[in-house]
Amino acid sequence: MNAATVLLTPWRAAPVGTRRLMAAFYLLACIAGTLIALFGHARTPWLAVALVYSVGLFAPWAFLFSGMVLLAKDARQLRVPALEQAAVVALFAYALAMLLLPTAVFALLGWPWAKPMIGWSLVMVGSFAFALLPRYIAVFIGFLPTLGNALAPGWPRLFPHAGGGPLLVMALLVLLAVAGWRWRGFVHARISEQGWSSPTVVQLRYGSWGAWSQMQASGRNTLNLGQGGGNVAGCGPSRPVRSLRVGLGGWYTPRSWRWHVQQLAFMSALLGVPTLALWLGHLRAGSGEDHGSVAALLGAFFGFAGVASPMVCLLSWAWLSRRWQRVNTELPMLALLPGLGSAQARRQALLRAALQRPLAAHAACFVLVLAGSHWMPDALPVIGLQAVAVAVGTLTSIALVLDVLGGRPHGLWTAGPLLAAMFVLQMASLVIGTLLGSHHAPGHASALLAGLLVGAGLLAGWSGHLARAGWRALAARPQPFVANPA
Repeated sequence: MNAATVLLTPWRAAPVGTRRLMAAFYLLACIAGTLIALFGHARTPWLAVALVYSVGLFAPWAFLFSGMVLLAKDARQLRVPALEQAAVVALFAYALAMLLLPTAVFALLGWPWAKPMIGWSLVMVGSFAFALLPRYIAVFIGFLPTLGNALAPGWPRLFPHAGGGPLLVMALLVLLAVAGWRWRGFVHARISEQGWSSPTVVQLRYGSWGAWSQMQASGRNTLNLGQGGGNVAGCGPSRPVRSLRVGLGGWYTPRSWRWHVQQLAFMSALLGVPTLALWLGHLRAGSGEDHGSVAALLGAFFGFAGVASPMVCLLSWAWLSRRWQRVNTELPMLALLPGLGSAQARRQALLRAALQRPLAAHAACFVLVLAGSHWMPDALPVIGLQAVAVAVGTLTSIALVLDVLGGRPHGLWTAGPLLAAMFVLQMASLVIGTLLGSHHAPGHASALLAGLLVGAGLLAGWSGHLARAGWRALAARPQPFVANPA
């Protein structure tokens, strides 16, 4: 095992797109930090550079280097110990390089380097631990900016030495222990790759969060309806839309009522505990400032339902794209389902089958967001912005579905920017809305709001143009059940 092998191991084990995106993200952060150091006018330039570099460390350690656990598990199962050792050594080599090089630069410039080094270590280990933790932990990640904003007034009273070195080192050790525990459990096959308890990094291998990953893991191209709550009752010539949903598979598959009850119970248990804790804090808040901050955070919990909107866009586009990119006999066979009728009736039934589940999911998100406005009028800013984002997400889902069914180019580089913009809009609406609802909102919050609304308008226009083009292309197709090979 030489140095070149160690350094190339993470890049060889990652998909091409992931390699390019992570390298570009990290290099842009380094360039931005350099420009701030050279031309910035901040009173503490070292702090600005350290924060920018911290942002640059997050994505590679969450989505690139975390893939080493997959490589290590495969190497152990294949009985290739040298490859497993290379994965571990590569992690330590990149961690030391990405930590010691900027620390040395800070020391040469005469800037403080001890706290930035600990902070960077926390970002790297925290991002890596996030990728190894169960997927349901990712549900709470979007709450962190809002949580910090709401707890800001009482944080010094709860933790008077929160910025001290010993506490940061203790947090670092805890994260290291968590990452090591999850690594060992996953590599030794004590942690499953299926279900919500599987590590987030597993999605780097299978590319989705639901039935798609399970289907690819089992090597089948059709969903096993006997598992996962699939329900074929009621299918037939009288209900062609339901039959098409079974044929599409994945999350379009009709589910039994027991499956829905199980999923509802799981999500209620997942979100019920933190929501109850925050609601009690809201009732017990003494000062007006604390009351407003906690109310804003509670509103964010309701508004966070809108964050599911981009996931609906992604899941719908990814599943349909995969279906329409595969050149096989399954897709044309859907045209032979009884009860579809003429070509126009086929298009209408396919549109209903492809849009029914996404639109229902978006509607549920919108209802939850509006419910928050009724129960917590203090949190209207965040809830209002989330409602706008959900509406734009609905239009984006329709556009992406029409883009696929219309046979137009729908690769990752076409839909990726649109999906990324949708995620940015949703998270920005959550953060900016929370800032506007708090009593210590920054002075430039109004400018941020204006920029957010302009961005939402541009994204809606982009999606509308894509939907119009997809609709025309679909109407011009003599047969919608024709593959669009990439």
